Amino acid sequence: MEFPGKAELIDRYQKYTDSELLAVLNHPKDYQDVAVEAAREVAEERGLEVAEATSQPGHPKAGIFPGFSSPEKAFKLIKSIQRLLYFIALIPLITAAMSFSDGYPSLALVYGGIAIVWAIIAFLAVRRKRHQMVMLLFLLFIFLPVLRYMTAGLPMDAKAVDWVVFGIIVLSVVYLLAYFKILIRDYLSKS
Repeated sequence: MEFPGKAELIDRYQKYTDSELLAVLNHPKDYQDVAVEAAREVAEERGLEVAEATSQPGHPKAGIFPGFSSPEKAFKLIKSIQRLLYFIALIPLITAAMSFSDGYPSLALVYGGIAIVWAIIAFLAVRRKRHQMVMLLFLLFIFLPVLRYMTAGLPMDAKAVDWVVFGIIVLSVVYLLAYFKILIRDYLSKS
């Protein structure tokens, strides 16, 4: 599917109400640069007040998911997170080896398959510049403890500290995946 040209976008935005047009301009990271530019032109024709923040894309932002002023810095972080995701794929791979040594070859294949699929999705998300693929990583990440619970149940000898450590690890991976998705969407999908 081809992305529409600027002239087509201007025609489309001229049919928008003022509030719909301002919604586009208030969330420029959700749209292609050419779409924001077309919306800005239509808004200026109508005499709408356009905030300064929306007219400067690529401005770094602070917060829980900080942005970058240059795409090169963002790309370096994306590649670093991608390497961390490859490292995380070692967890089900090690679990596969342990399951195989315990005499569960079919379970070992499942864990090994999850590790391989995880690494492939992490690779393709950056290669194809598709932030939507990170949702597949979220689903695999959720599937791992479910699979563990279905095959072995809850560990009965786990202490409160073990659950806290497990919670911290889970939250860290969820944050990493969410930031990875945002970085791909904001810096790769638009290039």
